[in-house]
Amino acid sequence: MRAAVIAGLMFATGALVACSGTSEPKPAPPAAVAVSAPYANGWSDADRRTAYHLSTGGEVLSLALLQSLERSKLPQEGADGQLIPFLQNLERYGFIPDPMSGENPFGLPVGWTAARSLLDATVLTGFNCTACHVGELRVGGKNLRVDGAPNLLRINDLFKDMKIELEATIGDAPRLARLTANLIRNHEVNDAKLPSVVAKLSITLCTAQLPVCGAKLRSVLLAPPLDTSVSA
Repeated sequence: MRAAVIAGLMFATGALVACSGTSEPKPAPPAAVAVSAPYANGWSDADRRTAYHLSTGGEVLSLALLQSLERSKLPQEGADGQLIPFLQNLERYGFIPDPMSGENPFGLPVGWTAARSLLDATVLTGFNCTACHVGELRVGGKNLRVDGAPNLLRINDLFKDMKIELEATIGDAPRLARLTANLIRNHEVNDAKLPSVVAKLSITLCTAQLPVCGAKLRSVLLAPPLDTSVSA
C-alpha cells in the first residue's frame, strides 16, 4: 500500500505543483563548503563547474520533492526529535559540497545535475560521472580536490533513506501538509531558476483543469489498500 502511494505521489508531483497556490515554508539552509587548498590541473574554474554539473541524462528524481522532504537528525547532529531538510548535510553519503554558481543554480553537490524532464518539463535531479570520479584529500587542514580521483559514496543508502522518510511523511498528516506546501514553493522557485517554455505551457494547461488535477491528487493520496492476500 505505502509503496504504491509513494510511487503515485511522485507521479502526481507535476499535477500538484501546477494546480496549487504559493506558500512560505522555511527554505533549506545552504550547505557549508569547506576551505579548499589551491589546485590546478589545466581546467579553468568554469570548466570544472561545468564538468561537475553537466547533465548527461541521469536525472531521475524530482528536485522539488527532494528539496521538500524532511528527515530525522543524526545523533551527531543533536538527535532532539526535530526534523530537518533531507538535503541538508549530503556529505553523510559521501557527496562533496559545491557552492551555488551559474552552472550550479541549486547549490547541489559535485556530480549532481538538474535538467527538465522531456515528458512534462518537471525539474529533475540526478548524477553524472563526477559524483564518483572526483575526490578530496585532507591536507594541512584544508580539502584538496582531485578531479579523476575515486570518491566513496553510499548512494544505496541515499535511496533507502528517501524511501523511509517518504513512508514516514505519508503516515504523518502535519508532515505531509508541510511537504505539500514546500513542494509547491520549491517547484515555483525551480521553474524561475530553470525557465522553460514547455513548463509554462504545462502549468497553463493544468490550471485550466483544476478540478481534474485535484481529483487526480486525491485519488493518489486516498487510494484504498491493495489486496495482496494469496488465495489458497
